[in-house]
Amino acid sequence: MEKQVNIVSPNAYLDKWYGLLEVSPYRSWFQSPHGFSLYDAQPYLDTFAIGVMENDQLMGVVVGFIQAEKGLKSFFSRRAIINGGLLLHPSISQNALQALLQALKNRTRKAIYVEIRNLYDYSLYATTLEQFGFAYQPHLNIKITCDTWQQALKRMDNNRYRVLSKPMPQGLTHKMAKNPAQVKAFYQMLQKHYQQKVRKPLFPYAFFETMIMGETGKLLLLYKDDKMIGGMALLYWPNTALYDYYACALDEEYRDLSPSVWLYGLAIQYAIQHQLPVFDTMGAGKPDVPYGVRDFKLRFGGDLVEHGRFLHINKPTLYRLGVWAISKSKVASKREQ
Repeated sequence: MEKQVNIVSPNAYLDKWYGLLEVSPYRSWFQSPHGFSLYDAQPYLDTFAIGVMENDQLMGVVVGFIQAEKGLKSFFSRRAIINGGLLLHPSISQNALQALLQALKNRTRKAIYVEIRNLYDYSLYATTLEQFGFAYQPHLNIKITCDTWQQALKRMDNNRYRVLSKPMPQGLTHKMAKNPAQVKAFYQMLQKHYQQKVRKPLFPYAFFETMIMGETGKLLLLYKDDKMIGGMALLYWPNTALYDYYACALDEEYRDLSPSVWLYGLAIQYAIQHQLPVFDTMGAGKPDVPYGVRDFKLRFGGDLVEHGRFLHINKPTLYRLGVWAISKSKVASKREQ
């Protein structure tokens, strides 16, 4: 007998949603009710959570949002982002997966493109995704195993081992943020970093306060005496992973203290202490394209994986125009530097 497949709102079946997170090999914070609630609290995001039921069992969920820049750029920058990949039951049927993908396409028609940013290997479902117009795009990530601190140190290169195997330098301290004032100070540092170095859009402050003060968010702060010199906004899902969502540090001003190295070391220690088996560094760029951030992350002894992304383009002309505009912007930025 063929199973009955229905598209539903997973928010109406929270117990089943949490149940799916317990058994899915593709679980992540980003596809949880916590992830949806954070994005849904931001008025500038058009959020969605789509579920598929088979005979009264929730077999798949996709959480994402449609985002656009302000002003005239909004027409050329509407994109749908699904962080983490699809949350799937290991026994999801072909019919259920197809129904979920069709519902996702229907919900995101107004976006120029839809990008699924995978944190796992979805090769089992690649053919179906491609049949629905989601083309695979190579993209790298680095995942660091968090078993014991001694083993973690052994996997690091000589420089990282030399720094992190010793006590913290005098005057260097760390703490987890406990109030919005600390979050605000970190955000100001991060905002400056994005304006001067990253040159990409950054969520408003309210997003960070909601995320960090929430149940599954943390903000690791690093101080030299009383001055904040670095921070890392972390998310976690129990028994699954700790995620490096946003980070920055005053590495040039405090080169002798290696603040970014200490932030990574402290994050790995936090994951170990809280039985989070993986520290997910959340991206390492495209294969065969030089990327300094990838080189930095690899020195902590993580595994370089290619889980890639799936891209569906709704409006090819606007997409090509956007790619052209971004390439021109990068050239201009290099000239300014």
